[in-house]
Amino acid sequence: MTPMNIDIAETIRELVNKGALFAVNHSAGKDSQVLLQVVREVVPADQIVVIHADLSEVEWNGTLEHARKDSEGLEFRVVKARYKDGSTKTLLNLAEKREMFPDKANRWCTSDLKRDPIARAIRAYLEEPGKEHLKASKIVVSCMGMRADESPDRAKLLPFERNERASNSKREWYDWLPIHDMKLEQVWKVLEAKGRDPHWAYKVGMSRLSCAFCILSNKSDLRTAALYNPELFKTYVELERQHGRSMLMPKKGLPQYLETVVGMDTEQVAQAMQRREAGESHFVRIEDEDGTHYIDVLDPACAHRTFHTHFGEASKESFLSGEPAFLVVDRNFAAYLTKDEIVSLMAGTMPADDMDKLRAEFGNFFLASEERFEMMPHSMPPAPTLVEAAEYIAPCMR
Repeated sequence: MTPMNIDIAETIRELVNKGALFAVNHSAGKDSQVLLQVVREVVPADQIVVIHADLSEVEWNGTLEHARKDSEGLEFRVVKARYKDGSTKTLLNLAEKREMFPDKANRWCTSDLKRDPIARAIRAYLEEPGKEHLKASKIVVSCMGMRADESPDRAKLLPFERNERASNSKREWYDWLPIHDMKLEQVWKVLEAKGRDPHWAYKVGMSRLSCAFCILSNKSDLRTAALYNPELFKTYVELERQHGRSMLMPKKGLPQYLETVVGMDTEQVAQAMQRREAGESHFVRIEDEDGTHYIDVLDPACAHRTFHTHFGEASKESFLSGEPAFLVVDRNFAAYLTKDEIVSLMAGTMPADDMDKLRAEFGNFFLASEERFEMMPHSMPPAPTLVEAAEYIAPCMR
């Protein structure tokens, strides 16, 4: 793991010795999992509580269960935001009530559904029987998994600071970001080294977890979310239509509606899910933008996190040093292509006749690499049927 800042490490040791409560905010995402590993290594288990903010229907299936499993051996609490009458407060009913979605400047989804409920849960935990020793310390350290390389805004966050808003005469409150300096590659390496499985949504192509449809999601994540959550996608689309507002940030002053960004309407998404459940293969679209060649996964049923990591956005040069690849086409055939052929296909320099043959014979297709899927043996035949290829690929797609 990345060495902790010496001054922060010393401060954490002092707070541990004073009996502080370390409250880990766990979304069930990859960063939360690594965050928890770091905290486990430096804080005694009886001074840790893991808290998951349950976001109800807007979360990926299995999110709560994954967070709970990852927190085995520690105190674990689940909190839901609620209205004054006790009913559950969710992003969807808040959006309907306010007739608008949260945006970057006003992320009430974070404050209303995560930050404030978690803070209340921490205070409530200190009042539980048997927690008198933690309450007596009058110190809370809220541990969160934000990383600097996620965004310019998160890069500006301090890895450790006193939270003046939450501190009072009863307790000191600190915010600690143990993995703030970690890069994405390091996060995945830590999970692998610690033997921690990520949530299944990453394995179908998501780059982030928590809300399936986040206002800050990229296009690829939104498509993946739509294809694996068609009913939820439909709900968001209907809310957009109902209030005449898009859930996403405007681009060049124009609204970006979910169906437009995903590239499919609700009916097409439902049909795509039916195809996926039927075991059909799907495809990517290859685009050229400002000299960068994008492999844009439209149906991630055939994708895996490793696929997205290496092929989601790749320059032509990165493929020159890559391994041989094969092109999987339609439902019945997988055609082998050499590295140079893959490069020419992406760069748009493949002879027109060859391109026409590919399109005429196979239609939709997707790319994968022999080396990129770690479970795919080198002995794969040059032109396997899709059934044969699936025997090698399928374990990496679950």
